[in-house]
Amino acid sequence: MSRRRIGWAILAAAVLLGFVGSGVALRSLQVAETYATERARLGGGPEQARRIVSLAPSVTEVAFAVGCGDRLVGVTRYCNHPEAARRIPRIGGYSDPSLEVVLALGPDLVVGNLGLDHAAMARGLRLLGIPVLLLDQGRIEGLLGSFAQVGRACGRESR
Repeated sequence: MSRRRIGWAILAAAVLLGFVGSGVALRSLQVAETYATERARLGGGPEQARRIVSLAPSVTEVAFAVGCGDRLVGVTRYCNHPEAARRIPRIGGYSDPSLEVVLALGPDLVVGNLGLDHAAMARGLRLLGIPVLLLDQGRIEGLLGSFAQVGRACGRESR
């Protein structure tokens, strides 16, 4: 079997397990794709994220820290830092984001957190063709890595 077919088989198995396991499979695999990988998987080019929705306060703070705060078009009701985050439209909470509000904002990237079980929403958004970046911020290595991932998605790797 070719490498490509093996890759597709693994992806299909992960998706099926994700539907059956309500996100358990995605969390156990610790999937945290980069934006470029996600765009390529959905058939898009390697563009930078311009309209980002954050599903967690930690994601919002990372976006501002790497210089992408001006690209946030939606955040949770708990995203209060930095002060500029308070002026961004709200999508609900991190445990109950509104899919309708997220879709109405027209994001080209939604960034969530594996530890907050955003896998179910990620599956739905991906089925609609919206790239999703799930960050593993449960450990210090993952938290530090999330700065690089969000920076890469915005074209701010140097930050």
